[in-house]
Amino acid sequence: VVITILILLIERRFRTDYLALKTSNAKRLRKTIKVMPLVVASLSIIGLLAVILPLGSLINWTVVGGRIFDFSLLVEALANSVLVSLAASVMIAMFGMAMAIWLVLHRQRLATLCEGIIWSNHALPALVIGLSLVFFGANSVGALYQSIWLLLIAYLILFLPNAMAAMVTPLSQVPMAMTEVSRSLGKNYGKTLRKVVLPIAQPGLVAAIALAMLTVVKELPATLLLLPIVTGK
Repeated sequence: VVITILILLIERRFRTDYLALKTSNAKRLRKTIKVMPLVVASLSIIGLLAVILPLGSLINWTVVGGRIFDFSLLVEALANSVLVSLAASVMIAMFGMAMAIWLVLHRQRLATLCEGIIWSNHALPALVIGLSLVFFGANSVGALYQSIWLLLIAYLILFLPNAMAAMVTPLSQVPMAMTEVSRSLGKNYGKTLRKVVLPIAQPGLVAAIALAMLTVVKELPATLLLLPIVTGK
């Protein structure tokens, strides 16, 4: 957490203001990086091995274990994973979009403070978050313990920074002149946000939601700790 806070302070020291990116008339500097063919080939081989080896191992174990494994259970588990990750990604997207809009369009000190707290939580291991919520649910909020809501809260704590960071970029790239024209034509803040800002930033926002869903699907420690235990089967 301390290292994360130091990185955040360094990043804010050298980060250009979000709105300054839209209003500055300075010329963008383009740097051409010459890459040697040998470096490209080496990185390509490493990338292929990083994909092929785990995929081949998964296929092998699936075939070996499939002889004694009921694939209907696998299909059911996959469906449950997709549904839970979809619900979590929607919740993460809502909070992430609210934080991104707060950071980009309002630039308040409180928003910057909340951003730092969110990234500090992201530095904690999923196991720590899971155990903390297990203790909290079992001792303070019994109604949430062993429920899907506690698991969704864990996903929100863990992956909100991913969605928030991915949403900040498309929102910051919306031309400020378009929002000013909309306001000058009599549109209030809500209509400007709904009809101008969000449609322009939509591709990036959708990508952020997909990223959140992907990260939720592959999360294991928090899921094992907080997944509701179903008995009677």
